[in-house]
Amino acid sequence: RRRSEAELAVLAAQGHRIRVYELQGELLFGSAESVGVEILSELARVDYLIVDLKRVIGTDRASILVLSELADRIAAEGKYLFFTDCKNLYRFRKHLQGESVGTQEPRQEPGPLRFEDADHAVEWCENQLIAESQTTETAAPVQERGGRPLRPGATGAEPGELRASGDAR
Repeated sequence: RRRSEAELAVLAAQGHRIRVYELQGELLFGSAESVGVEILSELARVDYLIVDLKRVIGTDRASILVLSELADRIAAEGKYLFFTDCKNLYRFRKHLQGESVGTQEPRQEPGPLRFEDADHAVEWCENQLIAESQTTETAAPVQERGGRPLRPGATGAEPGELRASGDAR
C-alpha cells in the first residue's frame, strides 16, 4: 500500500507503538512464558502487538494457556494483540476462539485471530495510528497568535465565525 507524505510522517513518529514478534520452532511452556514476559515488559511503550507464528511447528497445552492469558491481559490494558499465520496450529486457534472452554466474550475487536498474516495485521495497526493522529489534530484546540487557545474545545471553523461576528458589531 502506498502512503501519503502525511501518513508516512505519522508512522515515522508513532510507528514505535507497533511491535512484531516472529516466533519459530516448537512453542512449549518455557518459551511461551519467555515471550510473554518480554511482551509484558514492552507493554508500556506499545499499543499494538503482533505475534507471527508462521515458523512455529507446534504448541503444547501450557503454551496455549500462557498465550491465551497474555491476550486477556493485553486486552484488559486496552491494547491489541494479534496472532498471525497460525492456520496450522489447530488447538491454539480453537482455544482462542473459545470453542474448547465454551463461548467467551471477545477479548478485543477485532479479535486476536482476525488476520491471516502479519502484513495485514501491521497495515491495520498503521491505519489505527493514522486515524488516531487525524482525530487528535481535529480535536486539538485552535491556537491564537500568542499560543493560547481561543477557548477550550474550539474547532478550526470557529475562529472565522468569531471574527465575522465581531466584524458585524
